[in-house]
Amino acid sequence: MRSSVKGHKPPKSFKSLSAKLNEDKVEEIYIELREGTSYKAIAEMFDVSYATIQNVNSGKYFKIGRATCKERM
Repeated sequence: MRSSVKGHKPPKSFKSLSAKLNEDKVEEIYIELREGTSYKAIAEMFDVSYATIQNVNSGKYFKIGRATCKERM
């Protein structure tokens, strides 16, 4: 699926065969965020980048029908 706007990629999903995160891991990330764990520490736990954790929290990556951590508090 291609985006209609040049330079914009569609959101990442769990369907990618090379994805390091799955739905269960994203749920664990949300739990860590609610507990106040830093993005850096979470990124190291799951072997992903700091930016990936930011994007999971903002809903840009791996949307699973949930609000961001800040919206849930």
